[in-house]
Amino acid sequence: MITKKLQGKFIVEHLRTNLLLFVYGTLLQGKHRHGTLKDSEFVDYAHTSFKYLMQDSGFPMVFEPIDLAIFPETELPREDNYYGQIKGEIYLINPETQTHLDQIEGVPHLYFRKDIVCLDGKGISYYPYMYITQPVHFNKTKLFSVNEQGFHNYDVS
Repeated sequence: MITKKLQGKFIVEHLRTNLLLFVYGTLLQGKHRHGTLKDSEFVDYAHTSFKYLMQDSGFPMVFEPIDLAIFPETELPREDNYYGQIKGEIYLINPETQTHLDQIEGVPHLYFRKDIVCLDGKGISYYPYMYITQPVHFNKTKLFSVNEQGFHNYDVS
């Protein structure tokens, strides 16, 4: 699924000024925030090589497996959660798009960026970053809301 112009040398040159981003949830094709990636180039469909917890809070929130150690298993909600490899899409984004996405995703208060490993359907590895939810927001869906501009208001007291 990689376009010919993204193969080989071109992608190496392109990555000097651009970044690979793995998206899931509202940034996927057909979802309401996908337009944020209008200046980005689709690279491939992929899934994470490691398992993550995805919690449905009206939109997907992905937590690192290490975060699960903070919460006893009995506190893990059983419905609206998924634990496994996350399926998504990889995009080549420019620094301006990254800055805008960081604002939308509430970096560093709600999400943080993490370098991950992804695999496509043929087993080809990619090394994008992904937005991971800060552990403090685990199962606490009332800590934030979305204002008219689509940005998050925080109450982290």
